[in-house]
Amino acid sequence: MTIMDKLREFYHYSRYKTVKKMIGSKKVKLLDIGCGSPCDSMKPCSFLRFMGFGIGLDVVKHKNCPEQKYRASAENIPIKKPVFDVVTALEIIEHVNKPEKVLKEIKRILKRNGKAIVSTPNNSFLWRIIWPVWQSLFGGMWKHTHKAEFNTGQWLALYAKHFKIGHIKTLWGINLIVELKK
Repeated sequence: MTIMDKLREFYHYSRYKTVKKMIGSKKVKLLDIGCGSPCDSMKPCSFLRFMGFGIGLDVVKHKNCPEQKYRASAENIPIKKPVFDVVTALEIIEHVNKPEKVLKEIKRILKRNGKAIVSTPNNSFLWRIIWPVWQSLFGGMWKHTHKAEFNTGQWLALYAKHFKIGHIKTLWGINLIVELKK
């Protein structure tokens, strides 16, 4: 494992710790949208394994990932009624064609008083410097995959159309983590 792999894993596990605090200590009915690998050096379903519970949804079927129960798009979640206490979408919404549709789908499957926790790049000045360099040198798997590149205010305005905004955290000045309440 290279020093860059260790740095990427440290970054992702830092985000996982922040999200875990937002979820709380008790086990809840959790769906993680985009349960695949956040980087080459980490296994699929790493967030769910970190949490120790929950199920996953992704557009790709992941081998050796028993936590993944659904292979589907976040824009068309194959769940008929509100069944989840918490839905996470970590570094996913910026990759889809219709972020607003994803938010509607998340809200639809959340139980009353449920919450979503989403994380996205915040398109800060620091992000705009780091991301192109990172993609060129280390993050080739994500090159040209971001379809929505919003700043913090734009993300929050989009979220506020569908949810009450709860806690807002930034991670390393480049990542926005937001609790959304139904």
